[in-house]
Amino acid sequence: MSPKKCKLAFIAWIGSLFAIVFLASPLRADSSIATYLDGAQNVVYAGNDQHVYQAVFTPGQGWGSMDVTIAANIPVLAMPGSPLSSFVQNGVVAIVFIGSDQHIYEANYTGSIGWTYLDITAASGTPIAAVSSSLSTYLDGAQNFVYQGTNQHIYQAVFNGAGWGGNDITGDSGAPAAANGTPIVTFVQGAAIGIIYICPDQHIHQSAFVQGSWGTMDITAATPNLPAAAPGSSLSVYLDGAQNFVFEGSNQHIYQAVFNGASWTEEDITADSHAPAAEPNTPITAFTQGSAVGVVFTGIDEHVYESVFQGASGTWGYVDLTYIAGLPNADATSALSVFIDAQQHFVYQNSGNIFQAVAKRTPTTAAKVSTPKQPASSS
Repeated sequence: MSPKKCKLAFIAWIGSLFAIVFLASPLRADSSIATYLDGAQNVVYAGNDQHVYQAVFTPGQGWGSMDVTIAANIPVLAMPGSPLSSFVQNGVVAIVFIGSDQHIYEANYTGSIGWTYLDITAASGTPIAAVSSSLSTYLDGAQNFVYQGTNQHIYQAVFNGAGWGGNDITGDSGAPAAANGTPIVTFVQGAAIGIIYICPDQHIHQSAFVQGSWGTMDITAATPNLPAAAPGSSLSVYLDGAQNFVFEGSNQHIYQAVFNGASWTEEDITADSHAPAAEPNTPITAFTQGSAVGVVFTGIDEHVYESVFQGASGTWGYVDLTYIAGLPNADATSALSVFIDAQQHFVYQNSGNIFQAVAKRTPTTAAKVSTPKQPASSS
């Protein structure tokens, strides 16, 4: 099924960034956003009809949109507010979401077959997801789908290439139950796997698979001077030799706990970058490119900001992406996503439309960092 053409509403070049607004089927206000690259740029979201859609930019053809729910003949709607995840493995596209029956579904696309779907919950025999569950995927040779069950345990469904299985991560690692609606992020570093989430005491916990077995630790307790996460805080993780776990504190600052392989340290990214205070419950997306680190969030003015660590200079600064790109504010409930090809793409929503700021940077080119217009809030 080919994507339909959609109207390119606005394009403008402003300094080192340009902005594209493309109109596809309207987003739900609570839609998640996922992105992936497969030769085209793909932005995945949920529509007002609870179908899963993707907007597709193909070089030489422009933007189009596709109803993945219809293309894959998926018999259920996405759960309202369903998290979304996407990845490409061996030329196969996978889009993952939670259905209205609380099962995890995967829409798959291969060039020879087209779109199909799979009920992962039924195939793996794992429990249904909680209504407020987050969702994360990671690849370690197998495909792993991590979510929260109705008993507040963290579960994963696993496809090893030959068959499906699953396990209770909370039970296997001896971890405490997670907070209802906890964000979940995952990473693979060498042979180790980390699954990160927040517990009812607002401490950040990690269940880790190392040397053939699962264990658990309280990252907040292990990190001197690290505050508890704010209720509703997002989580993100990035690897730059160290393990870095990013979250929002109750003072609306963005913090990170850093493990360098030997010890834990705390960093107040908001203070160090002189960035404005974050919006309560802001989504957070962190990434690395070359020696630079980007931490993206929405501010209290609903602008999209990036705190940037300049690897060459060893200093933090920030960029007001909304202001520089001349874009409208993010919705208060907007998700955020970042993907990188030859440029950096920062994707969010406003009033049912998808917007992106695109930074023309290379891994060795420092971002233009803003001089703060006002001190970051310390309240």
